[in-house]
Amino acid sequence: MENHEIKKTLFKKGYVNIGSVFNENEALNYANKLENYISNKSSNDVHSDVTITENQLTVYSSNINPNFKEYSNWPANKKLNSIIRDVFGDKYSLSNWNASGSPSGCGGNRRVHIDSRIPIVNPEHTTHVIAMIALTPFEHNNGSTLIYEKSHLSGLDPRHLENKYIRENFNEKKAIMAPGEVTLFLGQTLHDIGLNESNKTRWGIIGYYTLWWVKPTYDFTVISPVGLSDEELMIYGFRSIPPHPFNFNKYTNI
Repeated sequence: MENHEIKKTLFKKGYVNIGSVFNENEALNYANKLENYISNKSSNDVHSDVTITENQLTVYSSNINPNFKEYSNWPANKKLNSIIRDVFGDKYSLSNWNASGSPSGCGGNRRVHIDSRIPIVNPEHTTHVIAMIALTPFEHNNGSTLIYEKSHLSGLDPRHLENKYIRENFNEKKAIMAPGEVTLFLGQTLHDIGLNESNKTRWGIIGYYTLWWVKPTYDFTVISPVGLSDEELMIYGFRSIPPHPFNFNKYTNI
């Protein structure tokens, strides 16, 4: 699909599979490294970059974790960002880049939610675009993301709704993907984690991209700006902070 077709589908349904973006073998290797990394952590310890629960394994901001440096440029992937740029029609930056693992037996009817701050009704005004990247296969029975079609047009805040109501009023779709494929959905699209009935952990990356004026969840300007292109400087948030001292503010490039 061309970018304009992707945007049209995204605005109509609230989500769209844009196909293969990353190399399949690299995606599988990424998942293996995450599995090994988190296996050395204990749920009884406190880790700034890891959350381990019975239902979900999370490695936060793995793109700036030196243990995964060979994947540090994934958030700035040209194909992915050309689409996100067209969807927003404005400057934007990266807010989150979290690896998420759904262990065997977990997920299912957990917590339908949205990723934007508020449930915006008009897709043209969306503030968040989410890239769900499959590192391992996303299959019908292994905890693939559940997406509620056209829920992005409802203006509903799922915190005030029963999951039963959502499932009865919206068409539930599973994000079925091969490793390296990407499904985009708008931040106001209702979604959940499916039940993992397989015997393996399902791994993916959740990349949150937001309009430049939305406060990011994580500060990616901790990376070195040396050698970054203008677009990469924008993606990692360097174009969304005022320079110092004050008299240089007139040169800020948003």
